Amino acid sequence: MIAVIADDFTGAAEIAGLALTFGYNVAIITSFKSIPQSEIIVVATDLRSRKPENAAKESERITLELLKLNPEFIYKKIDSLLRGNVGVELQAQMKVTNTNRSLIIPANPLLNRTIKDGIYYLDDKPIMESAFSKDKSFKNKSSNCVEILQTEGVDQVYNISCTDRLPKSGLIIGNTKDQNDLSCWVHKIHGDTVISGASGFFGEILRDRRPNQQSYNASSLIETSKSIFICGCNFPLSKTMVFDAERNGACVAKMPDEIYFSKKVNTLLIDKWVEEIISMFDGNNRVIVSVLQKPTSQSISSVKLKETLGMVIKKVSNRITINEILIEGGSTAQFLLKALSFSTFFPIQAIAPGVTRMKIGEKEGVAVTLKPGSYEWPKTIWKFD
Repeated sequence: MIAVIADDFTGAAEIAGLALTFGYNVAIITSFKSIPQSEIIVVATDLRSRKPENAAKESERITLELLKLNPEFIYKKIDSLLRGNVGVELQAQMKVTNTNRSLIIPANPLLNRTIKDGIYYLDDKPIMESAFSKDKSFKNKSSNCVEILQTEGVDQVYNISCTDRLPKSGLIIGNTKDQNDLSCWVHKIHGDTVISGASGFFGEILRDRRPNQQSYNASSLIETSKSIFICGCNFPLSKTMVFDAERNGACVAKMPDEIYFSKKVNTLLIDKWVEEIISMFDGNNRVIVSVLQKPTSQSISSVKLKETLGMVIKKVSNRITINEILIEGGSTAQFLLKALSFSTFFPIQAIAPGVTRMKIGEKEGVAVTLKPGSYEWPKTIWKFD
């Protein structure tokens, strides 16, 4: 069995969907209360959004739980742009597994995310010159990968190329300019090394074991299914897609300003919004629930926003049958699925890279589809043109 620790829920879904394309039986869990028999177990966490000290402690706890399952190896799925608590989480995992080094391959050349001489490039531009640098959730202040990890207080950080010898200890970030480099790094893996990276590196590890990868299955959802899209991501592309969908006649239930700009939870206003969402399903099978306001110092906190969305979706699903729940953003997904009391997921359709559809272990007849906030919904799913 292969184990994966993902630092957010969409990362877990991305890894699971990738595993599906290589023919693996895979399950996603959020707790260790019930562990399905699977070739690959992915633990979905909220480590990326935690404070560093809490992320380190949780990383230790999860690693210890996985070691009880005697996995062949544990892969640490991190954000491809090195957001979150990458350094301290890996140090915690190294401590528990009694290893001195971690190989980190965050680049994904297929998505034009590369590392050259230690500098992270997105579409051939240093990351701090890309659109990500304008996103408030992107807290990195440098395009230099070593500097990004050193800001976490991690001292031993190295940048090398795949033709170099691995240092005996520390965090090692690999230069990766193309798929050949990605494949080369797979053969640098040793049993005394914690393996970490984005989905691209994990895909190459699986390809080395099972060369015949299947295509993604982009077939659309059943038209008669009641589908609810939850778009709470602050990424500009997401908001643009919602605005365009609304102009094209889609049913968009926007979070009211009275809720968004309130510091307190007003159940009357929430219930009113729930009624609006339910009424939109009268004669329609597809509804978008979205947060389109710009964050300000007066707006609802990020945590409270996600808790409110979770409360709303739970109230809606208690009132009417929702067949398909489609969520963007890993942190948003974590809150929503916890509110719905879902903790075990069985991927059934790898729709596109990063977009995975799953059955729910706790409830039949409901499927959840996740995607990262910075990715686009596939056209076969986002039919609002």
